[in-house]
Amino acid sequence: MTSSQFSKFPLSDRYSLMTSSGYDSSLLDQFLPEYYKRIFPFKPYVKWLSYNQKPDEYFAKREFAFILEGDVHLRYRSFDNQADFETELCKVNPHKLDIGAVYSHKPKDCKRHSDFKAIERELVFDIDLTDYDGVRRCCSEATVCEKCWRFISVAVQVLDKLLEEHFGFKARMWVFSGRRGVHCWIGDEKARKLTNAGRSAVAEYLSLIVGEKLDIYGSGKKALPVHPMIEAAFRVALDSGEVDKMVLEQGWLELEPALSILEHCEDPELRVTLQSQFEEVDTADQRWQTVEASI
Repeated sequence: MTSSQFSKFPLSDRYSLMTSSGYDSSLLDQFLPEYYKRIFPFKPYVKWLSYNQKPDEYFAKREFAFILEGDVHLRYRSFDNQADFETELCKVNPHKLDIGAVYSHKPKDCKRHSDFKAIERELVFDIDLTDYDGVRRCCSEATVCEKCWRFISVAVQVLDKLLEEHFGFKARMWVFSGRRGVHCWIGDEKARKLTNAGRSAVAEYLSLIVGEKLDIYGSGKKALPVHPMIEAAFRVALDSGEVDKMVLEQGWLELEPALSILEHCEDPELRVTLQSQFEEVDTADQRWQTVEASI
């Protein structure tokens, strides 16, 4: 089908044509003008990024980057109001729209100001399925199946609880990343105004990997008790309703991988007990019941 033939179909039929038999990137340039003109949520989008402030005083200082075909980036785009934003977006029809920081001056005037700098931006967390390739047995790399999304479901529940209860962040928006994961946009004023050091501190607090090793005690220390954040995450994961299914679907407690996992148990007595019990039963389900009884 040629682009001219495609353009003659009603909008709803064009979408069906693009999705029913697989995505066809050659149709994107034909579809985007209709998307920006008829579907893109300009009003709530501008309202969100204005944070209850006047658009010409706040939204106008927000940078947008238009990404065109061939990964061409048009940076430092900014708009005084919704009308200007809508007009330009419908004119350019970018393949991708990136949201940047709020600057000290309007980004489109960046060359006029020597003190032009970013003053705030949302705190964003990215959860990608490839981060779980070390324990994801059903798929790997770019391949994704329904079982994979249990990892995302648990991760969202854990991170959402920690962000609220450990940091007090209220304005949390979870969105599909468009590929293999999700993003969490945190819009609280105190989050938007964090320094780079502050952002790093939040990320470090939530990290379990130090170098290439798992750290459940905090700051690389090897002493009990386990860090409260880890305890909270552990309970959320177990209560998620997903872990029971993941244990069986991913084959973590088939005998060989189960014994391999036990090598990381730092309680010698518990390790010996579980190893004996694991070898006495025949199924992963029975081994999981044994683990549940011990926690």
